[in-house]
Amino acid sequence: MRRLYLRIYLAVLASLAVFALAAGLLWRAFGEDGPWSQAYEAVATLAQNALPPAGAPKTEQQAALEKLAANLRADIALFAPDRSPLAAVGAPLPAPEAGRERGGWIRRWRDPAWAVHLPDGRWLEARAPSGHRHAPYGLFLVLALLALAVGVGAYPAVRRLTSRLERLQAGVEALGAGELSARVKVEGNDEVAQLAESFNRAAGRIEELVGAHKTLLANASHELRTPLTRIRMAVELMKENADSKRKAGLEQDIAELDALIDEILLASRLDAVKEREADEEVDLLALAAEECARYEDVPLDGEPVTVRGDSRLLRRMLRNLLENAKCHGAPPIGMRVSRTGDVAEIAVCDHGPGVPEAERERVFDPFYRHAGTEEIKGAGLGLALVRQIARRHGGEARCVPRSGRGSCFIVAGEIQMRPKTIGATYMMIGVVFAAFTAVLVTVVRATPAPVVQGAALIQPIVALVVLTAIVGLLMAVYRNVAVIRGAASARYFRTYTAESPAEWVERPARAYMNLLELPVLFYVVCLLMLATGRFDSVQVSLAWVFVIARCVHAFIHIAFNYVPLRFAAFLAGVVTLAVMWTRFAAQNLS
Repeated sequence: MRRLYLRIYLAVLASLAVFALAAGLLWRAFGEDGPWSQAYEAVATLAQNALPPAGAPKTEQQAALEKLAANLRADIALFAPDRSPLAAVGAPLPAPEAGRERGGWIRRWRDPAWAVHLPDGRWLEARAPSGHRHAPYGLFLVLALLALAVGVGAYPAVRRLTSRLERLQAGVEALGAGELSARVKVEGNDEVAQLAESFNRAAGRIEELVGAHKTLLANASHELRTPLTRIRMAVELMKENADSKRKAGLEQDIAELDALIDEILLASRLDAVKEREADEEVDLLALAAEECARYEDVPLDGEPVTVRGDSRLLRRMLRNLLENAKCHGAPPIGMRVSRTGDVAEIAVCDHGPGVPEAERERVFDPFYRHAGTEEIKGAGLGLALVRQIARRHGGEARCVPRSGRGSCFIVAGEIQMRPKTIGATYMMIGVVFAAFTAVLVTVVRATPAPVVQGAALIQPIVALVVLTAIVGLLMAVYRNVAVIRGAASARYFRTYTAESPAEWVERPARAYMNLLELPVLFYVVCLLMLATGRFDSVQVSLAWVFVIARCVHAFIHIAFNYVPLRFAAFLAGVVTLAVMWTRFAAQNLS
């Protein structure tokens, strides 16, 4: 830091030197022609009034000059307009230079003298006697004293800055050497203090992460050792007498070990990667319904709430909340999904013994188990993952007591939604349909063609409808099979298949209606009718079916999840239906 102090000190001195040089240049450039010129003229007038006229005898001028020199205590000389000497007192003075028209300093650095050009043309010069003149190095002595004063005055301020930087450097070196608890003292309210605060925050975060990883590895090694030991013993026993019960126990131990490793990897990935791997719209109520269906006695209450996030992580969060309530709580267990303003909330409540107030924060620490839960299966990572996933989505998880008996684990966070925009696919569809409309209208009006009959129109439309229905059914069946195959137990399969037939029909119907959201069929029918300008009963019936279906579909979305784009589609369908009815009535009633 000495080099920094030296640079600051030299910068201050250089600034002062530049200022002094600039002031000298300005004085030299404007001093004689500026406001001081009036002072020169006044001095010249006073000197002329104190001296005899230019035509007076030299003796009279000598006497007046001696009197003036005695008063000023200086060497004085008087010169004629042609620079010839008229009178002198004291040491001789040089005559003014030829061509000089103004007064001022003569020989500024060696035996400096001051010259005054009198109004009558004479020159008066004065110089302090040798006993009163200062040495030439006086100016340099003043500059040296000034530099010393600057150094003494700047040292406390500069030293305060450099000392804080030295402490910050020492803290960085200590942190780099492995001392994660290294912190620096924050002093002042300037940029250096802000840098120290940033360093302390970064060091604290690093210490927290490293400590969490150390704890995770230490606990993981202990937790992994237990099932591995059981597996090793079971394998040894299976060599002698392998039965189905022991095999089932071995499979259960392997499943626990696999689940533990999966949770450890997920926790490490959440710590390492701060951004979400997926960002999509997720219906929390639908996601919660799928997770609650895995249990026989977990009712779900709430309202549709759509958020943006990673559906895989959110599903894991809901599953961990339910598993925690099942393992550590007591029935009845319930889940609620709600929304208050821009805040979505998920609550899972049970009627178990509850969590003591002193441990309601610690239960979210990795591998933490409160007293009395050591024998319950699990590694203690479930709630830690819940909090990590909640924070990844801008929320927070907390544990609160339930009125009466039990606990409620609540995850709340601000809903992060992006405005819907029409993507490139829909823009391409719009361009294609616009071009198709223009070509179709031009061809139909240029070539008189017969009215398109319903029998010729209904065949391709029926084929498209059947194809769409088949695709929707396949999608629904694939979804159902995938969900069933992902079930954790056969009990979930029984619960799922025990649903009412209406729910099995609703899933493919919903997929089919989602496919209808691409209004290809609707546009084809409308374009054909608008191009020909004539209708028959089959065309009108088909058009009404598609328009009404589109309006109902949009209305369902509006009722459960208001989106401006769907509302606009609903209004467009209503307006189209009104226009079609008006045209049909005008053609058939006239």
